Amino acid sequence: MIRRAEPLVPPVVMDRPVLHAFVRELAEQERLTEFAEALPARARVSEAALPVVLAALFEQLERPLVCLLPEDEDARDAAEAAAWFLGEEQVGFMPSRGVRWESGLEPPPHLVGERARALDVLARGGLVCASAHALAEPLPPQRTRPAPLELSPGRELGVEGLSEALALAGYERVERVDDRGQFAVRGGLVDIFPTTGREPLRVEFFGDEVESIRAFSPFTQRALHPVERCTVYPAVERRLDLMMDWHGEDGEVRPVPNDLVAKADAHGAFTIPGVPVGKHKIVAIAEGAEPLESEVDVLPDADQPAQFTLSPKPFGPHLNKKGQAYGYQP
Repeated sequence: MIRRAEPLVPPVVMDRPVLHAFVRELAEQERLTEFAEALPARARVSEAALPVVLAALFEQLERPLVCLLPEDEDARDAAEAAAWFLGEEQVGFMPSRGVRWESGLEPPPHLVGERARALDVLARGGLVCASAHALAEPLPPQRTRPAPLELSPGRELGVEGLSEALALAGYERVERVDDRGQFAVRGGLVDIFPTTGREPLRVEFFGDEVESIRAFSPFTQRALHPVERCTVYPAVERRLDLMMDWHGEDGEVRPVPNDLVAKADAHGAFTIPGVPVGKHKIVAIAEGAEPLESEVDVLPDADQPAQFTLSPKPFGPHLNKKGQAYGYQP
């Protein structure tokens, strides 16, 4: 997450996206209010109108909201579109890992970063669009996951401190950053390509203090614009200093860690790793499925996720893009 530095005299003073006017107008409609109060309930929503309806429902509920969609592509498209109405900082995208735990492979850094950012957005009370697969996948316990790294001018961290934090978060140290999940150190400069960023960042230090942050082009290495503050999300799911040692023979697959948050079982018990204590709503997109009751147990221990007990039916062949929506309310 990157925030550009504001000009000295902004041409327009605005704290909401231009398209938020549509959200405000829809949120004031009586039919949407009745639908929000009636959840779980059914409603027909066209695919094109889904983002603005989600945004308006989020505004109406005034609480964290998860939108469950069939595939990663559907969740990504919905999140990107909803961000035009609510702003990027309030909307997250929760993709699947891209690889199964049983494969022994590590997910690519950009997917790890997006998943970490989605949990962060949800914890801050935002809207998260997640695929059904992503919702059912386990994660390491919260205490073992790298925390997001906040950077802004004036923070005292030091080149060595920042380098160590990036390394523990799974960033690869290289001579020149070209891809997400990499960083490079040159004297008092640290170049970082955040896992969720579109552009790499150049962090300049004066002693141990961050003097400036600028986005730059990875091709020309020239600065593009100053950055007011940024959040650097991790490139691995587990801190490298907490990785489990494993010495296998050639051809052997790394075993699945035994401390993962349990995924869906045969009875359709789903968990959302990292969901904070409190009440949350889920809006699921499905076709031909009746609204189902849900039981939520949100424990005070941060390592224990909220558990939504649902019938596995909505996550089967009935899922499609027709936009028939029903909701779950704790």
